Amino acid sequence: MAIMAGFTAVLLYMGACFAFAWFSINPRRLTYSQVLEKEIRRNHLDPQLANLPFTAVYCPAPGGGRLMGRLYQNPGDQRSISTGKYVLFFHGYNAPWASGLKYLPLLWRLGFHVLMAEQPGHGESSGRFITYGAREAKAGLVWLSWLEGQQGASLAETVVMGESMGAATALLTAAACPQIGFCIADCSYSSWREELLYQGKKRYGPLAAALIPGVGLWCRLLTGVSFSDVEPAAAARNIQCPVLLFHGDADTVVPVAMAQKIAEANPAAKLHIVKGAAHANAIAQAPEEYGAAVEAFLGLRGACFFKEKVGV
Repeated sequence: MAIMAGFTAVLLYMGACFAFAWFSINPRRLTYSQVLEKEIRRNHLDPQLANLPFTAVYCPAPGGGRLMGRLYQNPGDQRSISTGKYVLFFHGYNAPWASGLKYLPLLWRLGFHVLMAEQPGHGESSGRFITYGAREAKAGLVWLSWLEGQQGASLAETVVMGESMGAATALLTAAACPQIGFCIADCSYSSWREELLYQGKKRYGPLAAALIPGVGLWCRLLTGVSFSDVEPAAAARNIQCPVLLFHGDADTVVPVAMAQKIAEANPAAKLHIVKGAAHANAIAQAPEEYGAAVEAFLGLRGACFFKEKVGV
């Protein structure tokens, strides 16, 4: 009887862990229109940004399939900008493409072309499971190689940037590519394990801590990726380029303490906390403050000289 009860308890435990892991790595995918609607509502995004022209580009995905990206060529006076300046932007968890549009006007005004990469398993990029930055960073290295080889980009002038899971991806990509010029990470979590634990406690209470070991086991079995493969705070120690961290102090998805942990791991990183900003909301909450921080970080103070030409 005791053996049967123990066996049942194990099955229940592993079943609960499986459910937690499954919905974490394989959520019901949001469509472009759903993400765009959310961005318009939460961040007061100008819907016209979705109509800006772009070039669809494709690359082979690590492990098979293909990656898709949207290249937004800077419409400013090409005599006034370096055509080799690029931002490689990574969107967040289950938020393909449209979530990056709110950053486009600022990046254009600073003279950059912008490649918005569809993360693996999102939008038109291949992949079934979301790995919180592990496979996503490998895809980031593919995009950097494409920018350098196909666009003539100088990696020393290239910025890797992202929000939420995309910020974690940017940090992991920068750690793996010492040639990169700059890294901007907006509301990144400090580790995959810590983020799932934080979210689990909100949903399941204290029980979440007991579930995490089993969740990690299922994630590894299903994706081949371990929690230890996604630790942006630990990776930050190895980043050689300048790092700018943004976080809102009203973020209830990724607590600001995680950004502080990343900053502590890399004392050279600059942490900019935006008061009153919710998750992935800092640029909408304080656009002038955000833009000034990015300009100063990149050494481009006063670089908005073709603002009227860009028209955004």
